[in-house]
Amino acid sequence: MPPAGDSSEKELQRLRRLPENRICPNCLKKDTLFGFSAVVVPFRTFVCDACKSAHQAFSHRCKSVSMSNWTMEEVRQLDGKNGGGNAAASARWFAHCRESQHPQPNGPQDALKEFIRRAYE
Repeated sequence: MPPAGDSSEKELQRLRRLPENRICPNCLKKDTLFGFSAVVVPFRTFVCDACKSAHQAFSHRCKSVSMSNWTMEEVRQLDGKNGGGNAAASARWFAHCRESQHPQPNGPQDALKEFIRRAYE
């Protein structure tokens, strides 16, 4: 029987690669390879490294997709069926936000922090 972590790891990788989770919900940066490597746990989003750093400035808990241990319950919370993932986050926090109001990918860290503060705090 495979270890319990194998199934949660496979599911996490599947969710990470979904098209909606390959666009950072904050700066709208597109990932073209394997999906983003960080998850903001309280908001259940896959984010780019710059937005991960901005979230950490507000003490939002972030986990690495590859370097952290994940339980199946944590992974399930990232599924869109359970209200997780970037599409659900965008619908919840950015429904009335025009694309032009998002900070630019790889833009100034202060702009990312201000956007995240306004959106999530």
